[in-house]
Amino acid sequence: MAYGLEQIIIKGIPVENLTELKIDCLPGDHGSLKLCGYLAAENGEETLFGFSENDSISVYVGEGKPIFSGILTKVSVEGEGDTVKISAEAKSRSILMDQKKKSRSFQDVTMTYGSLFQAILSEYPGSDIKLSIPDRPLGEIAVQYKETDWEFLKRMLSMLNAVLACRPGEESIKLYGGVPDIPSGEWNYKKTGFQKEMGEYSYWLMQGASVNDNDFLIMKIETGHVPELFEQVADEGRQFVLRRLSYELERGLLHCRMEMQKKEGILAKAEYPMHLIGTALCGTVLEIAGSKIKIHLDIDHAAGGKDVYWFPFSTLSESPDGSGWYYMPEKGDNVRVYFPSKYTKDVIGVSAVSSYDGKNGGVPDRMGSPSTKYLSNPYGQEMKLAEDGITLACSGGAASVKISNGGDISLSAMGTINIAAEEDLKIEAEEAVSLQAIEAAVISCVKGGTVNMPADGNLYIQGTEVKVN
Repeated sequence: MAYGLEQIIIKGIPVENLTELKIDCLPGDHGSLKLCGYLAAENGEETLFGFSENDSISVYVGEGKPIFSGILTKVSVEGEGDTVKISAEAKSRSILMDQKKKSRSFQDVTMTYGSLFQAILSEYPGSDIKLSIPDRPLGEIAVQYKETDWEFLKRMLSMLNAVLACRPGEESIKLYGGVPDIPSGEWNYKKTGFQKEMGEYSYWLMQGASVNDNDFLIMKIETGHVPELFEQVADEGRQFVLRRLSYELERGLLHCRMEMQKKEGILAKAEYPMHLIGTALCGTVLEIAGSKIKIHLDIDHAAGGKDVYWFPFSTLSESPDGSGWYYMPEKGDNVRVYFPSKYTKDVIGVSAVSSYDGKNGGVPDRMGSPSTKYLSNPYGQEMKLAEDGITLACSGGAASVKISNGGDISLSAMGTINIAAEEDLKIEAEEAVSLQAIEAAVISCVKGGTVNMPADGNLYIQGTEVKVN
């Protein structure tokens, strides 16, 4: 039985004479509504100016069964003689999740898909999602980057080849993740057509899915009944589910046209974050271990999730055996993380971001000349590669080695300089060797020979045998 005009109730718009009504719902998209009708002339302008952002509209049939509840997206009013024509478009309440782009990370790889979805839906009062997929851990970092919550949920579900669908008749956000089991009712329908999506079948077969061609047989039917999306329908011993609902007002009667398909064929192709490829996100180092770091990403702000992911960090040069350079950033350093591919598991930390501005009150600007290279750490150790030579220094110059381009080497220390060799120590010069000391200079051998030059100006030579020529 089809519903007549007198059995259709519109709430949210004061339509007196409904001429057009169309409602459509399918997986992967919001439910949509389009209607046209007439108002009394005196109510036209008042009605139009009375609408505001996110105003609701609901459609009921029969004894109050809801078939659509959503948010108005477009309303227009036109005068036609003594009457006013009103046209409106709306989306299901799931559109509230598709209005604002967000960026954040979910670093806990042990978090399950269900926990992730509930964390996102917790921002929408009264919302819920019914999952028909294995609730397994994410297994890798998840990043929502310049995506709406709807886009992100849809993409994450697609990684499990599960569709995201809304329930268009609900007065709050109610979603399906995957195809649920909704028992069939007793109602009649008329078959209006068939088709088989062989291209889809070939695609999923190449992906290794356990499907057969009949899983992609689409049967089109028409009924006056008001079913649920994904409701089960038996036909000649075969079990189908409703994959698409479309209501349309024709000649004063509301008809429901549907598409049925086997549950096994209702799949979503994997959507990867292609927009994330090549992106570098900034963050702050929290912990360092080996060649990995924990980072608080700037996109997570102060109230972000758990910063528990260990990002591999790209050092200057690191070999599998531990040789090469090992120079990790320090706790509190600003770093970037880079996404080289469509797989978020490939993310790496690539560089530290300097906040140095050269304004240190009289201290020479280390970045004043691009030809001078520095390597230093917070503890005062420093290597300087300058135009005139190389300098190695500790504790702000308390001990240093300078090698100049002219061939000079200078060693200086506020403490002791020790030079030791297990075999021979040779000091050679083509011109002169100079030894100077403020108090005393002593040259000795463990076997007893000593040359002592104290501050009194005398020279003392001591040994078991002394030969002077």
